Amino acid sequence: MLKQRMLTAVALIALLVWVLTSQDRQLWSLFLLAVAALAADEWSQLQRGMRLPRGAYPVVTVVLLALLVDWPLLRACQPWLLALACGFWVLVVPLWLRQRWVMRQRVASALVGWLVILPCALALQLLRDQGEVVLFATMAVIWVSDIAAYFSGRRFGRHRLAPAISPGKTWEGVAGALLAVLLFGVLLCTPGPWHVALQPLQLAAGMAWFPALALLAVLGIEGDLFESWIKRCAGAKDSGWVLPGHGGVLDRIDALTAALPMAALLLQAARWQESWIQGGP
Repeated sequence: MLKQRMLTAVALIALLVWVLTSQDRQLWSLFLLAVAALAADEWSQLQRGMRLPRGAYPVVTVVLLALLVDWPLLRACQPWLLALACGFWVLVVPLWLRQRWVMRQRVASALVGWLVILPCALALQLLRDQGEVVLFATMAVIWVSDIAAYFSGRRFGRHRLAPAISPGKTWEGVAGALLAVLLFGVLLCTPGPWHVALQPLQLAAGMAWFPALALLAVLGIEGDLFESWIKRCAGAKDSGWVLPGHGGVLDRIDALTAALPMAALLLQAARWQESWIQGGP
């Protein structure tokens, strides 16, 4: 199983790098639409109360995403959707996990699914528009957090984080993830191939650079817990089967669904601040 997981992970990273470095913008757009469609299909299968024909929810999701990215009227709503998603993850999801709510209404299931999937896909597009290095570095923060949480939890884990939702996660794993992310943040500040692309963001963030990275790590853990709870409610071990050894697409992007909208919103805030300063007296 470990060998299968490693091979799938290598293949996924290779695919991501190829799509990211391609100069064909349409290829990246098709990649995002495919990810959104697969994630939406898995979400609809986990939400038994939706009772929709197979394929209907993914199709509507893809149409909404395409309009959100390319239709001028909806493009103006992008910051508001990101802010709504960030409010959902920061304010609603902690209470949701604490109270262990279960969705049974079709409309609620559909809306929450779009709130999970669409802002994440939109953030991938907006971060990509800032350059491959910006997007890859942002995703790497979540990957570093995830890997550090796993190994530090296995080595030092004693106190469970959410035993009723995901028994394997511990507070020691959270501490390891935060420490690793902060060290990774130091690495990103050092001279390297990434320096030119990231330096303007680091200067704009200032003292908020490390708190922002820690926030993304915490949100990533929260996204992981939320998807674990959704699967537990559905009685499913994995969200799907499309990725051998890893389950489904939602299993791979669960942390990103919570962290990337915040990253995109913080990036836009930094750009607005930079523009305001340059345009000021």
